[in-house]
Amino acid sequence: MLMGYCSPASFELFARATNSLSKCRRYVAISIVAHGYEATNVAEWAMERALSMLETRTRGFALDTELLLRLYHLAGRWKEDAEIERNLIARARRIWYDAMYSCTAITSEDLSSGLVLRDCDGDPISLFHAALTIKNTKVEAHALFYILARGNRYIHRNQDRLTSDDRMRLLLGDRALSAARPFSEVQAHEYPEVLAVTGPSAARLPSSAVHVTASTSRGSQMAHKTAIRIGITSPELQAQIEKKWASSWRPRLHTRLSGANHVRNELWKSFNAEPWSLYSEND
Repeated sequence: MLMGYCSPASFELFARATNSLSKCRRYVAISIVAHGYEATNVAEWAMERALSMLETRTRGFALDTELLLRLYHLAGRWKEDAEIERNLIARARRIWYDAMYSCTAITSEDLSSGLVLRDCDGDPISLFHAALTIKNTKVEAHALFYILARGNRYIHRNQDRLTSDDRMRLLLGDRALSAARPFSEVQAHEYPEVLAVTGPSAARLPSSAVHVTASTSRGSQMAHKTAIRIGITSPELQAQIEKKWASSWRPRLHTRLSGANHVRNELWKSFNAEPWSLYSEND
């Protein structure tokens, strides 16, 4: 069916092309069309191709809200198999989380390196507006969290893009989350992803170099550069760092969310304004 729309040679050129936003969009579009014609195998194949381009530290291109929305809506089309649908929605949601992280977790050093990708133009409010359309409270709560993490200056500059209800929810979230630690105390250096160097190699490293920071999507390049910056010159250790960085993927998370699933699962409660409403629907 897929080959009916282009020659085998054209498809081969497309498949071999460097991964890009347009190529990922094309796979998503193929999956949407195939699913509409009940060509389930083709739909699953194209969806998996798109996800495999996104679930990697060597992605090499920035995402936009259009792709994130299409990906999430597509993930919810597998009504005929609830287990597959749940899995695809969870994977799509994790890609949203990773894109949100890149909006805030960038230092001036990262930007000057020229290797950093900032998804959705580094604008968590645009991600929040997109999250409202998919009606997923987990994604919505994470978007609000990253707006807070961006800081008061960013919120003040963009307050005309937020409704009074949005600002109320941000205030509630700030109060709830700052009870343990104010956002103003979180420093930029706390954001980057951490990779641990393990095994016999770690014993030969200074303690400051056992955890290697690498905060960009172009994984192996930045991991290599970071290893050199902190004094790791051994090719063996550099190869280990690059291999770990490229082979394992999980969404990057703010330091206040990583390693605390219960906090992430309860995040919506911090921003939910309904308990504070003066009126109910039955009034």
